[in-house]
Amino acid sequence: MQQITQPNAWSCTAAAFAMALNISVERFWELVGHDGSEIILPNLPDPMGRRGIHIQEAIDACWAMTTSATPFELWPTGVRAKDDVTPVTFNGGNVQRIDTHLALGVGVAECMTRKGTGHTVAFGGGVIFDPSRMPCRANTATATIESCLANGLGIYRIWEIR
Repeated sequence: MQQITQPNAWSCTAAAFAMALNISVERFWELVGHDGSEIILPNLPDPMGRRGIHIQEAIDACWAMTTSATPFELWPTGVRAKDDVTPVTFNGGNVQRIDTHLALGVGVAECMTRKGTGHTVAFGGGVIFDPSRMPCRANTATATIESCLANGLGIYRIWEIR
């Protein structure tokens, strides 16, 4: 996977998916149909008021390239009734499940930063590629939930691309 640095503050999702799909950010924007720059909430500070790229738009871009993006949540829940939300746990552990996908797969990870803002990074070959930095803050570490947390990224969902 080749490192791509996001061209602006609202394009981490575009850059991460572009890396995982092995295309340019410009090509990704063509597939989505916009670059996310439109200001839709002018009362919010930049870049929070921009349209950005929604994960569902990224999934459609994957489909357009005849690939799929499959979600894997770190802490999924099941809802049986209005007030009955049950956590789902996996044999071997939830963290180990995600760590295995990070080590063996290619895709993107949705994260929260230490500042409490959303961020998206790419992963491949057991490495995290962070589009907000060059060189990437996590590129030198093995892609694990623990190493990402040490680098200020709390992964809560990954999208493996095939």
